[in-house]
Amino acid sequence: MSAITLYHNPECGTSRNTLALIRNSGVEPTIIHYLETPPSRDELVALIAAMGMPVRDLLRKNVPPYEALGLAEDRFSDDELIEKLRSLYQRHGYLSGLIIDEAEGMPSSAAYAHRFGSLIRAYQTVGFTPDRDYQYLEVNQFLRRLHPEIVGQTERMIAEVGGMVERDPATDLLTVNHEFTVSLVLARCQLLDNGRRRWKVRFDTSLAPDITVAVRLDQPNQAPLDYYLLPRLDFGLPRISLAEHNGIEFESYRFDSLDYLHGMAERTRVRRAA
Repeated sequence: MSAITLYHNPECGTSRNTLALIRNSGVEPTIIHYLETPPSRDELVALIAAMGMPVRDLLRKNVPPYEALGLAEDRFSDDELIEKLRSLYQRHGYLSGLIIDEAEGMPSSAAYAHRFGSLIRAYQTVGFTPDRDYQYLEVNQFLRRLHPEIVGQTERMIAEVGGMVERDPATDLLTVNHEFTVSLVLARCQLLDNGRRRWKVRFDTSLAPDITVAVRLDQPNQAPLDYYLLPRLDFGLPRISLAEHNGIEFESYRFDSLDYLHGMAERTRVRRAA
């Protein structure tokens, strides 16, 4: 067996470059495709110990799971997280993943699940025993299916109009014509107590895309309602809130379809003069 073992992902450019550097040195490493045969917990513990680095320093911070799992939110102690959850419970009288995610100033529901092992355990710290939140789970499952569908459809449409598009498999960030980057995010519809609807758009600040396409969902959260093409230069906040009717600063970026985005990627062929 080679003295060098590479945990390799052929889809990752850094991993491919590392493999090339090792082979250029005249060494053929032992290759483990970790996505197909992931290491056990004990193996991971041994590898991390051999590196002599804190686990947090090994995490990739520019990918959606880092933010989605609340791994950047270690600024809150367990007691602070519990107090925030208790205050939210007192305001609403009950809790759900959707309520947590839509509340201003709250860590994500994923952060609570990661810190306490599950949302149910987090609920227990504030004395809340929930009924099963089937609707929230169903919406989450639908969104996980819908997002890659919209990203894939956008890729195909850009290619059909003659544009070039590259998709980062880890983040779904689209690079169009080597000119600008696009991130697509889904905005749930939240029905307020007064009967009005609201959508919260969370920007992926770790990716810093040139354009964020915010896909507003209809009231049942089952289909796209419309699209907001939001340039980073005009929207520097980590999140915004959209109502049913918004001011010109938002409505000027609203579209009924993604045709405008596809048009931005379109290339016109120029005929050479005879």
